[in-house]
Order: sequence, then C-alpha cells, then structure tokens
Amino acid sequence: MRYTFEQLPDAISILHEKVDSIKDLLIENQQGQHSHHSDLMTVGQAAEFINLSVPTLYTKVSRRQIPVNKRGKRLYFSKDELSAWIKSGRKGILEETQRDIKASGTDQLLNAREAAKLINYRRPTLYGLVRQNKIPYSKTAGKLLFSRNKLLEWIGQYKGKPKD
Repeated sequence: MRYTFEQLPDAISILHEKVDSIKDLLIENQQGQHSHHSDLMTVGQAAEFINLSVPTLYTKVSRRQIPVNKRGKRLYFSKDELSAWIKSGRKGILEETQRDIKASGTDQLLNAREAAKLINYRRPTLYGLVRQNKIPYSKTAGKLLFSRNKLLEWIGQYKGKPKD
C-alpha cells in the first residue's frame, strides 16, 4: 500500500501501536513460560514446601501417594499440584488410577488387602483359600496378586448356592 506524505504520520502511529502490542505479547509469553518453569520443584524444595523430610517424600512417591513428574532419574513436583493435593486431603493418586482402570473396563491386579476388601473376606480367610488353592491368584516376586475380574467370576459362581 502506498501512502502520501500527509498520511505518513498516521501510518507510523498505527505501526508503532502494533509493534507495542506485539512487544507486550512477547513479554507476557516470556513471563508465562518463566512462571511455569519456576512452578516446578526438586525433591528438596518439595519436601520443604509440604514440610516433610526427603525420605518421607520418597516413600510417598514410591507408594504413589503424591503427584510427581519423573524425567529420567529426577523427580519434579508442581507447586500447583502439591497445593491441590494438600487442600484436597486425598490419600493417594493410586485410588484415582484404580478408578480410571475400572472405568476403562480393563482388568487390574489387586494385592491381598484389596482382594479381601473386594470379596468382603478377612485377610486370614483369603490366605487360607490360597493355601488350599480354592481361589484364583498368582504369585510374583513372593507377593500374592489377584485378578479383579477372576475374583468377581469366582464369587459369581457361588452366588445363590447354599453354604456348607
């Protein structure tokens, strides 16, 4: 587009406004990225933030009781996620994962405590059934694991039958 000599001051003014708005957008974007990066914390920073010892924090991570991001061998914690975790008072991310698995319709492996709770048996009773090979289970690395679907099928086959 060609401008006359009289139109140049207005064109420069418009151009200057556009450059200023682009500059402001770039600064906002740069600050947003910086604040997002500063939102991440190391193990030590996270332990200090939630007032736990580092070993306790590692224990919670290994038990999947706390939200964490892992990159290689390093753990990173989001300040927002930790704040939400503290505010919600939730006990673990594991329960959320299990709900997601149940919702997806896939099978899941349960430990003895979870299996006993699912079929409404006491754990000693469950262990007795395992010793007698009367309940479907598998043993991996010395730990008993139970397929949720197989347990439900097992319970279903006794539904409506009188007890001995």
